Amino acid sequence: MSSEDLRPKVYSVFGAVNQRVPIGTLIILLLLFAIWNGLSRFGIVPDYVLASPASFMESLSEAIRSGELFGHMIASLQRVFVGFTIAMFVAVPTGVLMGWSPSVGRTLNPIVEALRPVSSFAYVPIGMMIFGLGFTLNAFVVYIASFFPILINTIQGVRGTEKRILEFAKLQGARPKSMLFKVALPSALPSILTGLRVGMGIAWMSIIATEMIGAKSGLGFLIYNSAWQLEMGLILVGVMAIAVIGLALNRLFLLIERKALSWRDHLVAG
Repeated sequence: MSSEDLRPKVYSVFGAVNQRVPIGTLIILLLLFAIWNGLSRFGIVPDYVLASPASFMESLSEAIRSGELFGHMIASLQRVFVGFTIAMFVAVPTGVLMGWSPSVGRTLNPIVEALRPVSSFAYVPIGMMIFGLGFTLNAFVVYIASFFPILINTIQGVRGTEKRILEFAKLQGARPKSMLFKVALPSALPSILTGLRVGMGIAWMSIIATEMIGAKSGLGFLIYNSAWQLEMGLILVGVMAIAVIGLALNRLFLLIERKALSWRDHLVAG
């Protein structure tokens, strides 16, 4: 195959990459890799402090081949899924109730504002006393971490419903229940979805830290255990897996937002 035949294919590949990843991002990633490789190649940073690209690739290959990496990834994702799901089913209805009913909001708001600034990791000792070490402790911390971002965004979304729309619905004879489900909730949906996306991000961060203390599996445990064994390449493998999964989860929730809010585009187009 001649170079002329290959040229359109090469251009199409680079064009597809450029559509998905901004060229500036690629340049920064290549620059960071060059710095990393230079620090290792010229011995500026020893391998026991920062693994070289070669050590990283070797550790990555071994972790994939043995199945160790995927096992830890699945363990972390399971804990996040359980804790986040429970938080979602508790925080969204509670937030809707607090945002819709002034009396409920006044009653619960002081409690929420008192507990919200407390770090989820402060509950780890309490969780250890109640649940011991293991799956339930990790899911509990994820629940605490993701609960408040979902709750606050839901409250603000419901309260942010335009008063004139509610007044117009009331003039049309709509009952409070109908106004809540047909006016307030659709109006609050963008804020609720944002809260879910932010909550998932915080949940993912919290599970990694919690697994370093109260788990025998998961990406957090992988990093912590590798540090004790001075396996710097495996530490970077864990960090890479955390970053990739975090990015994938964020993209997933952005996709859900676009699908769930597609009706707004139809309204604008109409």
